[in-house]
Amino acid sequence: DLRIPRSSMMPVRVAVSEVDPESPAAKAGITEGMFISNVGNTPIDSPTDFRNAVAKLKGAVTLQIMGDFNIPRFLTIEAE
Repeated sequence: DLRIPRSSMMPVRVAVSEVDPESPAAKAGITEGMFISNVGNTPIDSPTDFRNAVAKLKGAVTLQIMGDFNIPRFLTIEAE
């Protein structure tokens, strides 16, 4: 398990490796290869952090996605 310290120049993030095409994530625009750095206001450092942060939320979930040139954007996934 490799972790990069939060104080480094590069933001920590988790890569999206697979998205069910029928899922709320796919409908919100999440695609394979994206990098998620926050779930709501919670920074994530690993897939386990991601799962734990999502499990604590009810309803819609807002993800911070790191895009080109490390410019963040936000996508909200609506619960079904």
